[in-house]
Amino acid sequence: MVMIYDKSSKVITFRLFFLLTLALFLFFLPIVSAAQINFTKDSSSFDKGETLIAKVSANFLEQPTRSNVFFYRNGNPSNIPFVYEIANINDDFYLYALIADKQAGNYSLVLEKIKYMKGALESEENLVKNFIITENLSDFSVTPGFIKTSQDFSLEVQNLQENQITISISTPKNLSAQKSITVKSGEIKEIPFVSSGQSSEVENIKLSSINTQYLIPSFVNSNVLPSSAS
Repeated sequence: MVMIYDKSSKVITFRLFFLLTLALFLFFLPIVSAAQINFTKDSSSFDKGETLIAKVSANFLEQPTRSNVFFYRNGNPSNIPFVYEIANINDDFYLYALIADKQAGNYSLVLEKIKYMKGALESEENLVKNFIITENLSDFSVTPGFIKTSQDFSLEVQNLQENQITISISTPKNLSAQKSITVKSGEIKEIPFVSSGQSSEVENIKLSSINTQYLIPSFVNSNVLPSSAS
């Protein structure tokens, strides 16, 4: 018997396999990315004293509240109390938490008992984002961790180090502030920001020192009610 090697059929089979794989990937992509928690920094590791800032993107059927937010430490099934605040800004859910007094270890930020769309289906699955608190000490803390206001505002920073630090300040076009600020050990200072125009999008304020950096979401818009201002 003579075996005939059909190169063209093998190429067609490979192409069909590739197209099928691509189709499956595109089908499941909206489900994978339907709802997610992201930190504003490019890491899930936080130093002691650092302010945790997160954004939750989802098509919520019911707007989350403080009662939906939980923090857990690895190996401990009980909710661990954190000082935190939440807000709905431009249809996204923002959260910041203070971790100054928390032990080093593995933690989880969890949104429970929430309803959101997962593709064409309703879902009540918990949203979970793991993070680590290290033994290192952050250069400084900042509050609040997001801004939603219709007017000028300020951010409060505290130097957590034993030596004086300098914090660099970078703002979006619609905000103005001093370029840097020097903070003594343990000192708390206010950084004032002046609005020079309205914004229709959330933009980041960048605060940075040698070892610590924050990207703080800010939304300055005249449609924000005064009671919602941070």
